[in-house]
Amino acid sequence: MKKIYLVLATLIGISLQVNAQCGLATPDQSCTVSPAYPKTCPDDNLPDGIAGQPYTADITMWFPNVFFEPSAGLDVTMNTVTINAVSGMPFGFTYTANPSTVTPSQNEFAAIRICGTPFNAGDYTVTISITVQASAFGISQTVNQNIPIALRINPSTAGNVAFTINNPSGCTPLPSAFTTNFPSNGNPGYSYFWDLGNGFSTLQETIPPVDYTAPNGNDTFYVIEHSVSIDTIGFYLEAVQVTNVSCTDNPGNNPDAYLRIFDGLGQEVFNTSSSTIQGNPPFNWTMNLQLTQPPYKIQVWDQDGGLLGADDNCADNAEGSNAGITLVLPTTNGVSTQIGTVGGLILNYTINHPVIEISGSDTIFVYPNPVAPVMTGDVSFCPGTNGAQLISTPEYQYQWYRADTIQPNATQQVFYATLPGNYVVQVTNQFGCSTSSDTTYVTQYPAPQQPAIFYAGGLVQTDLTTPAFQLQWFYEGFAFAGQTGQTCVPIFDGSYFVRAENSFGCYSYSDTIEVTKVGVNELATNALDFTIMPNPATGNATVFVDGTATGPVNLTIYNVMGSVVSQKQLNVTKGVVSKHAETIDISNLAQGIYNATFRFGNQQKVLKLFVY
Repeated sequence: MKKIYLVLATLIGISLQVNAQCGLATPDQSCTVSPAYPKTCPDDNLPDGIAGQPYTADITMWFPNVFFEPSAGLDVTMNTVTINAVSGMPFGFTYTANPSTVTPSQNEFAAIRICGTPFNAGDYTVTISITVQASAFGISQTVNQNIPIALRINPSTAGNVAFTINNPSGCTPLPSAFTTNFPSNGNPGYSYFWDLGNGFSTLQETIPPVDYTAPNGNDTFYVIEHSVSIDTIGFYLEAVQVTNVSCTDNPGNNPDAYLRIFDGLGQEVFNTSSSTIQGNPPFNWTMNLQLTQPPYKIQVWDQDGGLLGADDNCADNAEGSNAGITLVLPTTNGVSTQIGTVGGLILNYTINHPVIEISGSDTIFVYPNPVAPVMTGDVSFCPGTNGAQLISTPEYQYQWYRADTIQPNATQQVFYATLPGNYVVQVTNQFGCSTSSDTTYVTQYPAPQQPAIFYAGGLVQTDLTTPAFQLQWFYEGFAFAGQTGQTCVPIFDGSYFVRAENSFGCYSYSDTIEVTKVGVNELATNALDFTIMPNPATGNATVFVDGTATGPVNLTIYNVMGSVVSQKQLNVTKGVVSKHAETIDISNLAQGIYNATFRFGNQQKVLKLFVY
């Protein structure tokens, strides 16, 4: 078994080496048709190949820029054609496209070369997947199309002349069929023996296909033996030896012997009278007379030449006698010699009953299928993302499909589905055997509507509400800490936008607006005025509120990242004091620049606070 595996590994190595040298095909410029219509050359069948032998074939595709589509009754303009993939090739094949994208207004031809060493004999459908962008009456349309071309890989004929195997190697279960190369065509005389290598044998000429398996996930081989016996040639009389006769020439001379043979219809089929043998027995004759009309009779005669009367029969030394020896056909095959006697005639005759024996053996190789892959990962995605990440269990090769359509360049373990639909991954092991996963449906969730934002009253606001959406405000591209409401308090000049997240976890972003002069003239001139002293400060600072308005004033201190580091409420009572002073503790603030925001009703003022 290990030896077979090493041989296979060698073949794979050879195949990969050949594939690397596949090269580019040159389009056949004569591959056209009139009136113009897309055409493939060849359009039905590729040249046959032989298992185990290197193979190369070129396919030319013609994409006329403009052609008439009779089914629609329209002139169609082909804008671009993309060759996505070539599938269905025998394992060990690869392909190159020249070019992979065609712009028919500039170049109407493309060529595909497939090459490699096919491991398995069989009939294949090589499928070229293309995407066509076309237009008619000013309406553009994108169409995906598969172009099938048949390819036959014939079995190798080396080393076995007795029978032919259809599917001598492949993936489990492998339905292999066997055909004798010497059929009886209903004629008698044929006998057959099959040993199918799986513990089953039969004497039938024709046997139904047999499924061969690769148990325990290992590559397995089965030795098939077949023999044919052809007994249709019949019987041949090869030699006659006369050892005794009762005839003599008068007066007492040795006979001039000759042989006469008659078939079962009484017709003479052999006569040696023109060349007699004179002397004493034994007399020997050789021939190769086919005995097709038994029973046959042998007579031996003495030629008298008419001077001494008629010829004498050497069985009874009588003129005109009909005595002779009837041949008995042997019941065994091959060459046999029998003795015949009648009267004084004794002879040995040799009959050959030839039977042709043909035998041969061949091997079936069965390779295991990979374990059915399990698809994990996301089964949903939001617009604007990379899509749903689908992950296959590990295997040698991968191909992803959406709704039975091959996905171009989707040959990795991880695939990002950017469209909703049913997805399947097909995995292929090192033997070229494939298994597909169960179908997984990928959902595309809707994104929230794009938020609209505006700046008014010192606040940046959006039209979306919470809790229907989760909101997050951004300043200069960074998340603004704590700003997750319908309104945002801008504490710095710069760009602001809001992100909305719906219940599916999908985002949408507002446009960006620029906010300038934050904290300048936000409060009415007849309201309140604010001062911080000392400034710069450390440890403590005093805030002064001066004015005639009454009500709570909220003081919030932000760092440069927009995070709240301190909050305090100041209460100002109209008519009691004209200036309100209050100490704030800033001892826990690091050195730096802070924004102190005073809010009074729906108005605000922002002052810079320097801490050292």
